[in-house]
Amino acid sequence: IKNKRDIKLSEVLNFLKENDQLLIIIFMTILQQIAVFLWTGMNIYFFKYVVCHEEWFSIFGIVNFIVGSIGLIAFPSLANKFSRKVVYILSAVLLVLGLLGMFFVGDDHKASVVLFFSVASLFCLGNALAGVSTTVMLADTVDYVLLNQIVVDEMAIRSKLLENVAQRIITRCFAEIPSISRIKLAVSKINPPIGGDVASVTIELEEFRN
Repeated sequence: IKNKRDIKLSEVLNFLKENDQLLIIIFMTILQQIAVFLWTGMNIYFFKYVVCHEEWFSIFGIVNFIVGSIGLIAFPSLANKFSRKVVYILSAVLLVLGLLGMFFVGDDHKASVVLFFSVASLFCLGNALAGVSTTVMLADTVDYVLLNQIVVDEMAIRSKLLENVAQRIITRCFAEIPSISRIKLAVSKINPPIGGDVASVTIELEEFRN
């Protein structure tokens, strides 16, 4: 299926500018990837000259794979029990603790391999949780284009009560945007015909997804 029109770079940038939620997540993802890239680039140097156990580098790769896989498997359960935001914060804490632990433990040339890879596991777990968290949050960002279209469609339907308009918008948002868990909506009518000098009337509704 061919696109009806080509999407220009300026349109993408304008969309990102208006979608603050998506912009923040992209920014966090870039920062995380820069940090991981820097750490990955200095891995060999770290194991050879700081830890003085170059052979541990291959063990680190195995531990990273195993612990990372466990993190990916555990993510759905952790996100359901707590929240994706909490899991993301936890991943950042684990990354920091893991890095600090490896530097301090690795600087002691007499440190045991078990102790070193115990703290290294914290980094590996945090890295896995951070990766899947940012990916899921990126996929769950609200589509502001769809949100705007819902509002435009429902506002175009004549209604006697503002409450009816607001309820229709809320119902459609929950039905068409699964990532929304809570809606707080205000609808105003300019110069309402209520026999007085009133600039506008506003009603506000707040609902949570069942």
